[in-house]
Amino acid sequence: MATNNLLTQPTPHYHKFVDNQVLTDDYLNSVLDYLNHQDRLSRMLLHGVGVVCGLQISIDESNREIHLTDGVAVTTAGDLLKLGTKKYAGFKRFSDANVKYPFFTDDEGATMELWELETDTSPSDVRPLSQFESTTDIDFKKAIAILYLEDYLGEEEDCSPVDCDTQGQPVVNQLRVLLISTENAQKIAEQDSIFSNLLQGGSDFIVDELYKEY
Repeated sequence: MATNNLLTQPTPHYHKFVDNQVLTDDYLNSVLDYLNHQDRLSRMLLHGVGVVCGLQISIDESNREIHLTDGVAVTTAGDLLKLGTKKYAGFKRFSDANVKYPFFTDDEGATMELWELETDTSPSDVRPLSQFESTTDIDFKKAIAILYLEDYLGEEEDCSPVDCDTQGQPVVNQLRVLLISTENAQKIAEQDSIFSNLLQGGSDFIVDELYKEY
């Protein structure tokens, strides 16, 4: 069983600024890394991990929707999540193309079946939730919901002819709500020392997230 990554990482080092110092991206990013690391550890070790309040999930049988109340949670990487009330009417396959989160891979190294909930069913790749069981072979009422903060570095953009405001590499954060089978949820939980016993406790909700390594 793997240990949660954040708890095993050393505290980042940084340099104190001095007069007439030439600041490079390494100097500035090291300060951000240090402060970010401290914030994450504070949330994990002083407040705990999991759903803080709200985020109650329910099924509307008549409209075949999944309802999620607004709430707050702390992820296994120490990020603070806040989500408003949502009504999900559709789903689509989630390929994890941007991050390749290792906890989402099966024993053969392939990405396990992940299904992302969507509020809008108009896109061509989104199916109504009424087709969930026939498409996924997962019992709709027994599926496990996961809050997943997809966090990765985006592509750098070139300067425009009039300014260079787009300089720098953007950090992309996208909060996704995924549905998976109980078996795959168990595999994910077993890889994280914090949530290794979550499903045995009968919880219907996992808060998980990739650990950022940049």
